Amino acid sequence: MLVEERAPKGNIKDSGYLRLAGCPVIADLFRKVQSTVIGNGNELEKLIFKYSNHPNTIRDQKFPGFNLSQEQAFVVQMKIENPDSKNIALDCFLSTPDSIHIFEIKDGMAFDTKKSAGEVASLNDSGSFIKERDPLNRPVQKHIVLWNCEDLSDASFKSEEGKSMLMTGDDFAKLVGIDKKVIDEHRHCDADINKAYIISEMRKIVAASDADIAEAA
Repeated sequence: MLVEERAPKGNIKDSGYLRLAGCPVIADLFRKVQSTVIGNGNELEKLIFKYSNHPNTIRDQKFPGFNLSQEQAFVVQMKIENPDSKNIALDCFLSTPDSIHIFEIKDGMAFDTKKSAGEVASLNDSGSFIKERDPLNRPVQKHIVLWNCEDLSDASFKSEEGKSMLMTGDDFAKLVGIDKKVIDEHRHCDADINKAYIISEMRKIVAASDADIAEAA
């Protein structure tokens, strides 16, 4: 995802970054960077769908409604509509003849107590809801995928129950049938473009600041 293409909503005058830096140009750059970081999660799901090698890859499904009798399916974005609880959007769902897997996909590796507990609760609720309605009575395995984590011992996840759900991006890719290397290369190309853009914008900001100082002198 490219920083230069982001267009954050809202008036720059209301931005906390403007209060922080006192400069609209700096605030605008900070807002674009923040918007890109947030948007990267959504882009990752799109890339997972794009580069999936699973023979039955679909997206944007709702459950109930999705046919759980399918023994082979990989779904990107599955909305769980539970009348007894709040709706939950699963990032990915995988059904096999022997089991069902549900996933939350995370870029980062550090989660505080409240956030990690919320992720675990959502997966537990979704898992129970799906299992009760599975005509094949398969076990539901719950996973929190740390996309960029190579060693789970490096992760900071403040939920003891949730630690058993953690999965590396590599293991996720092998399980569902996607080419993680291609996805990472795509994202690295974007990172190089973003670096060049941010440096260019910072140079403009510095040049403008130097001009203001010279004029004041």
